[in-house]
Amino acid sequence: MKFLPNNPTKAQEIEWFNRFFDNLPRTCYLRAIFDGMGEEIEEMIRDDICCYLKRDIRAMEHRRKDLVAERDEKSKQINKIEHALALLKCQKNDLVAQIKALSKEKASLKCEMTAEVSRTLEEIKFSIQNA
Repeated sequence: MKFLPNNPTKAQEIEWFNRFFDNLPRTCYLRAIFDGMGEEIEEMIRDDICCYLKRDIRAMEHRRKDLVAERDEKSKQINKIEHALALLKCQKNDLVAQIKALSKEKASLKCEMTAEVSRTLEEIKFSIQNA
């Protein structure tokens, strides 16, 4: 069987495929696979479908790379947000603890002040009664 030149024409490729197919034994698996597809294969060769497929595959590969880069960038952003949230939660917990401590101190000071005012009032009352 004659091989194709390095840069065959479409007609040469179609002719080569037809000879290749005609030379396949009737019981060959390839004949069964290609059977009835001769016209479609010729049309594919004429329409440069392989070129279109390669172009589309390259475009999809570029799109895939873009999507992977976008996903990686969003993952970085999500990680930054999660880190910021963790810091804010720690700050919130610290603030809650400070609020509780200040509330206790306030209550304690109120209690001391009330006791001191009560003592002072008692002393004044006692002074008035003894005067």
